[in-house]
Amino acid sequence: MIKIKKITSIFLSALIAFSMTAVAVNSVSATEISDDSVVNGTEKQISFDVKKSGWNLETNKKFYCHIWAEDGSKTSSGTDWPEWQTKTELCSFDSETGIATYDLSRTGHNFRYTDGKIYTVIFSSNVGRQTYNAVMSGKCIGDTLYCTNEHIESPEDSERKCDVAVWENNPDCGPVRCITSTGNIVGTAYHDNVSDEGLLAEFMIRYSLSAHDKLEIYTQKLIDEIKTTPEYMLDLVHDCLYLAVDDGKKDKKTADAQYKVISEVLQNCSDPTAKAPGLSDYKITLGVGEKTRLYVWYNGPVMSGEEKYTYDDLSEFKVVCDNNKVATIDVKGNITAKSTGTATITVTAKNGKSSQCKVTVKNAPSSVKFAEPSYTIGKGDALEVRALTNSSSWCTTYTCTSSNTNVVTVGTPFLNRMTLRAVGTGTATVTVKTYNGKTASCKVTVKNAPSSVKINPASVTLGVGEKLTISESTNSGSYAHNSHLIWRTPDDKVVTVVRGSGNKAELCAVGVGTANVTITTYNKKTATCKVTVKPAPASVKTNPVSVTLGKGESYTISESTNSGSYANAANLKWSSSNTKVATVTKGSANKATIKATGVGTAYVKITLYNGKTAQCKVTVKNAPSSVSLSKTSLTLNKGASYTISESTNSGSYANAANLKWSSTNTKVATVTKGSGNKAVIKAKAKGTAYIKITLYNGKTAQCKVTVK
Repeated sequence: MIKIKKITSIFLSALIAFSMTAVAVNSVSATEISDDSVVNGTEKQISFDVKKSGWNLETNKKFYCHIWAEDGSKTSSGTDWPEWQTKTELCSFDSETGIATYDLSRTGHNFRYTDGKIYTVIFSSNVGRQTYNAVMSGKCIGDTLYCTNEHIESPEDSERKCDVAVWENNPDCGPVRCITSTGNIVGTAYHDNVSDEGLLAEFMIRYSLSAHDKLEIYTQKLIDEIKTTPEYMLDLVHDCLYLAVDDGKKDKKTADAQYKVISEVLQNCSDPTAKAPGLSDYKITLGVGEKTRLYVWYNGPVMSGEEKYTYDDLSEFKVVCDNNKVATIDVKGNITAKSTGTATITVTAKNGKSSQCKVTVKNAPSSVKFAEPSYTIGKGDALEVRALTNSSSWCTTYTCTSSNTNVVTVGTPFLNRMTLRAVGTGTATVTVKTYNGKTASCKVTVKNAPSSVKINPASVTLGVGEKLTISESTNSGSYAHNSHLIWRTPDDKVVTVVRGSGNKAELCAVGVGTANVTITTYNKKTATCKVTVKPAPASVKTNPVSVTLGKGESYTISESTNSGSYANAANLKWSSSNTKVATVTKGSANKATIKATGVGTAYVKITLYNGKTAQCKVTVKNAPSSVSLSKTSLTLNKGASYTISESTNSGSYANAANLKWSSTNTKVATVTKGSGNKAVIKAKAKGTAYIKITLYNGKTAQCKVTVK
């Protein structure tokens, strides 16, 4: 037996990789989609029982389903998951039954019942009401989610409550497990790599400097509730902090300060599990043939004093595995995975107290790949990437190397996650290797760190309730990875901003006023977009409200809202009631182009973001087969003027806006377009000129003008 300070917890990587919040749950498995159990037809859907959930159907009228894969992968078609409350996320709704149904195929992902994946789903409404994040697996397909009338405290805002949602037929899935800001453990859904101890460690680290009084108030209660030990929590916090330092995710000065605060709090906590063996892991997943080590410590009478000791020899304990066909453990605590299945290892001290570790063994990987085939990073940035093994397999132990450490260095892998740190510009190949020798590579390109960043557009005007997607770009040759972009607004009563996919973010105009939305890159470069919010339009009109065209003719139309209001041009929607008569194409700003496609009548409609509409009546007549002028020849004195007009053959039409008048000799006579079908000829000097009219379809006529 030796005294050591080391804990190899299998959930450390999930804890270090990101903060646990109510926004998302980690993946249960780092696997790809399998080829079995394809879901087709009407079964490829999930539902939300709005009526059973008690949501007011008079205000909640539209429902959306937001879903994503928790392993960070894209959809099976290679696209990003749909963005929040876009048209793709809109559910069909049966007002009689109160059921909102979402077709999963609209995400672009091929869901399967047994694909080894975990997803997260949120149902929301048009007035901002939404469910607390619910865990979803393939077995939830075809099931219905509903709210229990229970409200979970939001992990980010203790004053806000979230609607708890559960599945009718899948009780194992449901609200994600987390610890709130007021020290309450909420939610029921775990994943394989996170435990209550991991959540407590994250809670203590999160508030150690910003609100250490929370630790003094809630730590003992939480330790008692999850039945862990202060010693175990201190070692877990230590590993989390300094592994993050080693990986470049935290500076040592901050880690030292956090560890000091947490140590002082834990020293004053009692151990609710005293005299029971402590284990480095209580739940382990391995692939067939993979090995790991289980550490045991004990504060019991077999030792002198009350100091914690960790054993490198387990001969003082009774160690039993209930299924040696699945896994074995030797006297040093080395566990070897033998075949797929589950086994429970029980460690019993001399006083009869025992602890258990559940071992799950899955297939050994037959292949491995990175979540993306290539990555681009800015110099000085760090990016976490994931390795994915084939379906139903598992790998806990990875190694990862870089072909050029002058360009990219690789942190120590934790489970299937590893951090790439960009140290110099250029390219490098990063290779990952599983415990059983399967490898995969990805190309990593490092560009210059941004020296500047800008938001596109730099200023924007919106109407209250309107949304708009903006983007950022850095100076040429540089790069800032989107995962580290920080979007902020100082006044969320005017506008809110939510990070979207890639380099984009979505603005939502909340109230009248102005606010600056800022973007900050990983190296602290910033840019600002000035957002002006005006009242939402109460009405809209087209200019003109009616128009007559000849077949094949085009015409530019515009829209305008009531005075003082605004609707951004990007969100204007133009449509035609009969595209066989007239089509309409959105143009710049508030304009659109009408194209006359056939004789008849159609209505071109403008629809604003808030549902306000107006229309223009479009009458289409035959295209002119000929055109004539009111005079074919004309004699004028120098300085005289004459108004001439054009007319097309009977039953045809050419809109005055598209008439083109010209003179063959502007030194003799000029022509200026007038109102309607008229033009004014001006005699300039003695001689002869021809005044020509040209229609939209090329038909022409001319008048000979003689100037005396």
